[in-house]
Amino acid sequence: YLDLSYDIVTLHFSETVSVLEFNFTGITLLGDGSMRTLIGGNLTTGDGPIISFTLTFEDANYIKNETGLATTQENTYISLANFTLQDMNANAIEDLDLQQVTGFTPDTKS
Repeated sequence: YLDLSYDIVTLHFSETVSVLEFNFTGITLLGDGSMRTLIGGNLTTGDGPIISFTLTFEDANYIKNETGLATTQENTYISLANFTLQDMNANAIEDLDLQQVTGFTPDTKS
């Protein structure tokens, strides 16, 4: 889920994952001819099957100002590299390529 009003990303997993070595640079948002690999963020949850974080100011501004990127749920996709995070047994997650976001809130505050 991507909420651009509050600059929050929420990821859902089928098992509990660890945030101990969470790597924001493994996350890329993709759209109609545009993409952004994240440079950082601030985790707002701990270990669990649902992980949420706030975007950096730089990432949020880029995403909001890039034409064709994250303007609707239909044109917003996320990709996660296997080094992004691990499960509770220290196993890397599988690469996730081009998963459409399950929900989207446009920026209504800028």
